[in-house]
Amino acid sequence: MRITGVHFRENTNNTEKVSRVQTNPIVAFAQTLGNIKLNTLERDVFVKEPLPATDDIAFTGQIKFTTNEFKKKFNKTFFKKLMREGIPDAYTGKEMISQEDIDSLKTLGAFKKKSVIAMKFLKQYEDCMPPIEREVYFILKNLAKKHPDLNLQELMQMKHKRAEEILIQQQTKILDKINMMIRVLPRGEYLQARKFINGAFDKILDPHPTPETRFSRKVFLHGLDELKISDPKTKEKIMAVASRLPQSSDSINAFIVKYSHDTKVIDKNPFGKQEIVVVPRSPEEIAFRLLDPAVQSDEHIWPQAEFRKLEEAIQKGEIKREDAETLRVSILTSKYINNLKSDTLIDDFIEQTKEYDIPKNIQAHMDRLLEVMDKWARAGKFEDAALLGEYIKVLEKEFQLRSNIVRVDVGDLEPKIAELQQKAEEVLQRRIEKKQRRAANAANNHGETTFDRDGTPLENRKVQVHSPKFNP
Repeated sequence: MRITGVHFRENTNNTEKVSRVQTNPIVAFAQTLGNIKLNTLERDVFVKEPLPATDDIAFTGQIKFTTNEFKKKFNKTFFKKLMREGIPDAYTGKEMISQEDIDSLKTLGAFKKKSVIAMKFLKQYEDCMPPIEREVYFILKNLAKKHPDLNLQELMQMKHKRAEEILIQQQTKILDKINMMIRVLPRGEYLQARKFINGAFDKILDPHPTPETRFSRKVFLHGLDELKISDPKTKEKIMAVASRLPQSSDSINAFIVKYSHDTKVIDKNPFGKQEIVVVPRSPEEIAFRLLDPAVQSDEHIWPQAEFRKLEEAIQKGEIKREDAETLRVSILTSKYINNLKSDTLIDDFIEQTKEYDIPKNIQAHMDRLLEVMDKWARAGKFEDAALLGEYIKVLEKEFQLRSNIVRVDVGDLEPKIAELQQKAEEVLQRRIEKKQRRAANAANNHGETTFDRDGTPLENRKVQVHSPKFNP
C-alpha cells in the first residue's frame, strides 16, 4: 500500500491550524467505514516489537542480517525504502504486506470489533494470503455474512467441533503408524515409546481437556525426540512420520481447532526453568495470524545451514577464506516462503514447489527492482538508485553462483550504475558547497561605520562578531 498526503485540521487555543502529514491508507480506509467506531489515528503511530535474540532468523518487519559484510552495504534503511515500493515476493510473485500496515492495524484495534468490521480490513489482503490462511479467511468471510455481530473468535468456535473430529482422525492415523514402527525396538525402548504415545492418544481423545493438558504437536515432537532409541535410522524414520502431524500452517482443521480456543498456554521463560501460564486468546490474534505469513521478510538465497558448513570448513583449514564465497545475499520474500524454503537449496526448492513458476517470478522481481531504480533516478535520488543498481548486480551474481536453473536478465547495468554514482557525487559536492556558503554568510561582522545625513560619523553599537552556524 502507498502512503499519501492528506490535510487535517486541529483546534488549539481557538486557533485553527492546517497541517500536512503523511497518513496511512489503513487509517483513511477506517474513516470511510462511516459510523463504525474505531480507535482511529490522526497521525501514523508505528510500534516496534523486539526481535528474538538470535542471529539465524529473518526479520519480521525489521531487517536482521547475519553478517556485517552484506548489511553494511545494504542496510535496513535501504531495504525499508525498497519495501515501500511494493516489490512482489521474489518466488511467488504475490504482493506482500508491510510491517507498517500491521502496526497500524494493531493501533487501530481493527480486529477487536465485530466480524463485519474485521472482514472489511482483512479483505484488502486476501490476495496476499498463503493457501491455508486464504481458505480459513473465506470460511470466516461466509460466516460473517450470516453472523455479522460475532467476532472472529466466535465465528471460529462455530467450526470447532467438525474440525476437531477430522483432526483427531488425522492425528490418530499417524500415531497408529508410529505404534507399528516401534514394535521393532528392544523391549525396554518399546515400552517407553508405547507409554509416551499412549499419553498422546489420551490427550487427543480427551473430550474436555484443560489448556495445560491439550495435545501439542510441538511438545509431542520434542518429547518423541528425547526418547532413548538406540537405532538412529529407526528413530529418524519415526520422527519423519511424526513430523507429518497436522499443524496450523498446513491444515485448515488444525488452524481452526488451535485458534478457536479462547485460551492458550505459553512458557514465560523458554530459555530457563519452565514457567507455564494460561493467557486469553483474542479475536485480534486470529486476524494477525491470517496476515502474518504474507508479511515482508528476507530470504537467504544460499541457505544458512550451508554457510555454517562453509564456516566450519574454513575454521578447520579445509578451505581458505579468500577462496570462499561468504556474502550472505538475501532477497525479499514473504515470511511464508522464507519458512517454507528454510535450508533448502534454491534449485531443489524450485523442483519441489510446482505451484509457482519461481524462475519467472524472480525475473519479474528483478524487472521491478530495475523500474524502481529508474524511478529513484528520475526523482533525483541518485545515491539510492546507484545502491539499488549495485544490489541488483549482487543478486544477478548470486543466482549465477548458486543456481543452475535461474538466469536473470538485468541488461547492461554497469554503465548506468557508474552514471548514477557520478551524479550522486555531484549532488553531494553541491550540498557541501552550499553548506560552506551558508557558513561563510553566517560569519558576518557588523562593525562598519554609519553616517548621519550631514555626513557625520555615528557610533556603531553593533560590534559583536557572529560565530558561524555551520563549520565548513
